[in-house]
Amino acid sequence: MCDGCDAPYHLGCVGLTALPVVDWFCKACGGGEACSSSSDSEPSPLEKLRLIRKAKSKARAGQQERRQLVQGRKRLKQGGGG
Repeated sequence: MCDGCDAPYHLGCVGLTALPVVDWFCKACGGGEACSSSSDSEPSPLEKLRLIRKAKSKARAGQQERRQLVQGRKRLKQGGGG
């Protein structure tokens, strides 16, 4: 689904092999391609690399946030128990 207009798309039709971790936008909203039989619906190697890097960066940020939450909870339990 497009994160802009919620229109559904087939992954293969927009050049993806898995659900994107980052926000994805259809052509009408300023991003990916709509279903098409043309060969240019496949993202370029550079665009694929950008998508992978964005996904990894977002995953790392999420991991750091989860670690901070866990550490904060531990501190609350240690300090609030007595």
